[in-house]
Amino acid sequence: MGMGYVPVVSKPVAAPGIWPLLGRDAELARCLAAMHNPEVSVLVLRGDAGVGKSRLASECARRRGAESADVQYTIATHATRGLPLGALMHLLPPFDPATDLTALFQQVRASIAETPSGERLLVIDDIHLLDETSAMLLAPLLASRALFLVATVRSSEPVPESVEALWRGERAEVVDLRELDQRVSIEIVEEALGSPIERTGAARFAVASNGNPLYLRELVLGALTSGALHQIGGVWRLDGALFATDELVEVVGRRLATLSDEATTALEYLAVGDVVGLADAEARCGEVLEHLERAGLIRIEVSQRRFDCRIAHPVYSEVVRNRVTAIGRRALSAEHAQRIAQYGSRRRNDPLRIVQYQLDGTGMAGLDELVQAARLARHANDFAMVERLTRVALRDGPHSMASILLGEALYETGEFAEAEQVLSRAAQASPTATHGLAIASVRAINLFWGLLLPDAAIEHATEAAERSNGEASAELWSHVASAHLWMGNVAATMQLLDSVAQTGTNYSIAARSLTLAPAQNAMGQYEAAAATCDVGFSAHLAIDRPFAIANAGNHMAAKVLMLSNLGRFDEAETIAQFGYDTAVSERIPIGQMWFALMRGRLALLRGQVVEARSWLRENLAVARSAGQSIGEQLALSGLIMCEALLGDAELAEQMSGELDAGNIPWFKLYCADLARARAWASVSNGRIQDARSYLVAAADQARELGLRDQEAIALFEAVRITSDELLCERYVEVVKHCDGALVAAQSQYAQGIRDHDAATMATAADELAAIGANLYATEAAVRSATFAHSSGDARFSAQMERRANDLGELIDFAIRTPHLQREKAAAVLTDREREICELVARAKPSKLIAAELNLSVRTVNNHLQNVFAKLQVSSREDIAAALGLE
Repeated sequence: MGMGYVPVVSKPVAAPGIWPLLGRDAELARCLAAMHNPEVSVLVLRGDAGVGKSRLASECARRRGAESADVQYTIATHATRGLPLGALMHLLPPFDPATDLTALFQQVRASIAETPSGERLLVIDDIHLLDETSAMLLAPLLASRALFLVATVRSSEPVPESVEALWRGERAEVVDLRELDQRVSIEIVEEALGSPIERTGAARFAVASNGNPLYLRELVLGALTSGALHQIGGVWRLDGALFATDELVEVVGRRLATLSDEATTALEYLAVGDVVGLADAEARCGEVLEHLERAGLIRIEVSQRRFDCRIAHPVYSEVVRNRVTAIGRRALSAEHAQRIAQYGSRRRNDPLRIVQYQLDGTGMAGLDELVQAARLARHANDFAMVERLTRVALRDGPHSMASILLGEALYETGEFAEAEQVLSRAAQASPTATHGLAIASVRAINLFWGLLLPDAAIEHATEAAERSNGEASAELWSHVASAHLWMGNVAATMQLLDSVAQTGTNYSIAARSLTLAPAQNAMGQYEAAAATCDVGFSAHLAIDRPFAIANAGNHMAAKVLMLSNLGRFDEAETIAQFGYDTAVSERIPIGQMWFALMRGRLALLRGQVVEARSWLRENLAVARSAGQSIGEQLALSGLIMCEALLGDAELAEQMSGELDAGNIPWFKLYCADLARARAWASVSNGRIQDARSYLVAAADQARELGLRDQEAIALFEAVRITSDELLCERYVEVVKHCDGALVAAQSQYAQGIRDHDAATMATAADELAAIGANLYATEAAVRSATFAHSSGDARFSAQMERRANDLGELIDFAIRTPHLQREKAAAVLTDREREICELVARAKPSKLIAAELNLSVRTVNNHLQNVFAKLQVSSREDIAAALGLE
């Protein structure tokens, strides 16, 4: 029913002093052009309160002042409005009160002429409050070009004739400022906070502020003060209600203070009602609505054939609602509930709105109405509202559907232990067969994903499945199969799925597909897995009732993984972006978590490690906030790789410790993903053998479990890090049983290393580049150049060096992998420089090197200086390390 503000806060917080000026490039350019135009003497910035007029004016003045103009500021207020020259008095030279305006004009113009620059820029905030005498003094000063005026004016306020006359005609430029779009609002918040903000929270700020920079700033400050806005893993996350600061309430209050009692009453009616039919609003409030609309305080929306009325700005709506007394809110809530009921609750969400009004008004509502409203809130993924409604419904005794909905809501908000208590009690209360299935399904998911008790989840779902049949049995056995899969037991998973009763209904097909697709992926059957996702998604959309928790987007999140493994990155990116945007807009945190993970994984494959880190940080923040430990482990594993590849060995090691601390012993489905994170942390700290050990152990474990996909991942990372020929051979054999362009290209990569063959590595580089795996492609190209150089093919080596440089432009510059850094460094050296480096690595001084190569010592030292510059090192020991010659 609104943003859910709680009482105003006033505790000071650390926050940016100057709010970023973004989204105003066009307006700023227009202002600066006007200020440099000799034909213009007045610049007026016009817009609603808080839209950023003063911020833009100060930026214009700052830039003009830096160009030598003498800049002075003043603010016109209601207090100064009643005093002649009240707003300008502190800026004027000493003068006799008996001096007339003409003489004062001469004095002011003379004082301006004496300034070093000979020009003055005057900024007047809220010029619509300027007194008439000040306006009369400014008019001739502007006409004589003695000063340039920058003024802000509130578009909704009346402007006196004498003041408005200052910017009539061609000598004035009037710039109207509108609200910022949501994208810019999000950018402003991120820049102000200094680090990324999770997208759902950013969107909430953008929507609540409605593009008003002042409101945006105060909402962010309020959330910082309350602790609702906090950092998780380097990402800002907004949890809970938004808070209004004192300043925000004061800003809104100043505007509301000028309203008549009739207008205030109308706003209170609309604030409590949120959205009211226009006809009802007119009948209740009368002609004052037109006045409020003209003032920009309310807006009329067209919804199909209905006209609705609401307060124009969310902030105003909340401030007005919080001002309504408890008794007044109770009466208005009852009035709105009766109003909607008399129309027969024709809109889908009307039953939910009626119950909310009833609870706000009396604290009571009918049981059936509460459950129906909770189902509607569940459909909208508003789990906080679901919890509120179901707790009221359960006050007077057990109710199966209310318990199911409450259990879901508690799971979604990370309250796993209480969810188990609620669902356990509901299961003991003799629910209907349909409700019993839903309770069993939710419990299985909560036990597994929430409480991390896979054995308990399997036991519970198995018992329930054995008591069921048809669709119910198919769904519950699918839960059992899923638990086995995430524990790494593919054989048991496939056996269970094969035994699941195939009723042929969309429900059973969708339930089975949710486990079958990732199982096929685990076995390296990526094409089959992607096809299963499509079948499951179509069936899921066609079912009459939703799963207890599973969302149709789960099929698409899985398909992104399969398409990535197939090397179809662009298709995967399109689905991932749509799924992510949908999850954010529909407030599905677990969906947001998985799609952020998929986008981070795709960015890593493309070699865009900085972008990957951003997505994975968001993945980590959402996972931790929702209590999703498996999601947290996968996010950490990706982040460790990012930090290692970007050269932050200390942070990679620290995060590797976090990964170990949160280890889930039975979680084996992605054993190689976790192992390669630990391996890369070891690589970044110079422990290559430790990295090899992690990866080989993971590959052996994956083979034992039948996780061919994970075995291939572990082996390929080992190949990249160690160039071990036996591991290359093993990788080539493993991926013969996998499909897709990615593993085929990676197989070429492994064969090239095994055979030290420049042509094979060049083919691998081309195939990897064709699908967008640019990091691997760059590595392949530099290795091809090195192999060609070693075999004496200087021409092909030079060609592949150029190819490596071109591919290197497509990945983040700071990426560090052992062979990429070493071979990229070697590739930039001349043959003579390489010779010298090899001798340096053997600890030979310049004098001996010169004698051996028949050069002068000076020439050797000149070559070494070039090497230092190319490799960006400062000592002979560093050269050996950079080229791997230690």
